[in-house]
Amino acid sequence: VPLLKWMRGELRPLIEQDLLADDFVAGQGIFDVAAVQKLKKQLFSNSPGDAHARIWGLIVFQYWWKHYMA
Repeated sequence: VPLLKWMRGELRPLIEQDLLADDFVAGQGIFDVAAVQKLKKQLFSNSPGDAHARIWGLIVFQYWWKHYMA
């Protein structure tokens, strides 16, 4: 699965404006907002490293949270 390409394209609005939006993450009180911001910045940088793999785990969790906890 080409996660990096997918996240930088089709999934970018979902990452930035929904599941990993600063206000949503802050409202949950689970994750450190600054750490998530740093990870998103890394994902969209020229040197993403393994950010896409770590973001994928967050996306899966956030979907679960919205479905079962919200």
